[in-house]
Amino acid sequence: MAAVGLMGAVLAGCNGKKAPHGQSPDLSGGLITVTEMARRLNLRVTQAGAVTASLRDSHNYVTVCGNPRSRVFVNGQELPGRDQIVSSKSGLLIDEDLVLQVRSLLRGPAPRPQPSDQETPIPSPPGSAVLGTVVIDPGHGGDDPGARKSGLVEKDLVLDVALELAGLLEQQGARVVLTRRDDRFLELEDRAEIANRAQADLFISLHADSAPRNRSAEGFTAWIARSASREAAAAASTLCRRFEAAGLACRGTRQADYRVLVLTRGPAVLAEIGFLSNASEARRLKQASYRSRVAAALADGIVNHLGRAAGR
Repeated sequence: MAAVGLMGAVLAGCNGKKAPHGQSPDLSGGLITVTEMARRLNLRVTQAGAVTASLRDSHNYVTVCGNPRSRVFVNGQELPGRDQIVSSKSGLLIDEDLVLQVRSLLRGPAPRPQPSDQETPIPSPPGSAVLGTVVIDPGHGGDDPGARKSGLVEKDLVLDVALELAGLLEQQGARVVLTRRDDRFLELEDRAEIANRAQADLFISLHADSAPRNRSAEGFTAWIARSASREAAAAASTLCRRFEAAGLACRGTRQADYRVLVLTRGPAVLAEIGFLSNASEARRLKQASYRSRVAAALADGIVNHLGRAAGR
């Protein structure tokens, strides 16, 4: 069956009779988001909504269906077994046990990606106008967790946002390269080198801030190098404006010679997406819906900047 036909048939199969009133799904594992499921399976989220979600790579296509009938299809094959999906206001939540079932049906092994795989760009949609190349760098990783506050770990938080951001930019026609797609450590020099080899039109390194001595500090901060180009400064300014337009706090553009900024030859911005040391902001960052707002604001700013830079 052609890919389009297969996708249509699967999505049609998501419809079904509503479960009896009062019947609860049998959830033996913990609940995770669609984005986390994709990360664990080394797949890419191509669509995520309140009822359905789609994940894929070059060999596999997974569709997750929530209410009224919870179902999962892996390459067109429906998974047998119990309901293991919950529809919530912030999106679908999946029982961790389901990840293992899905993994068993993926075509070929699901190996841990090697460093060279990290640089594989996400292809732009057919017929789309390519805005440019964006290299997204989820900070920290592996044995470098970054900040740990309020039950959040920086390396996991920024990876979650990075994967969602990549999907949003892909939909807008950008060529996207991720420095890492899973929990691995990369040297700062390697992150910058990935951007340089990709000839990035914009390099954005994602982080989360912590200020134990100023727990009221909150909001997005855009950092650029002291010797940053006008284009880098413009990108940082645009990102801040789009955050404010989305109703999110922005502390403005600041300068510091962080190594990833100095070593990247093209326009580079280090984005602190919020303060884990601020209890209120940390609670928001724990919510998938809020992280989606952050990813959307970043995507809006990046697309806006690249469009301006290209004279569109």
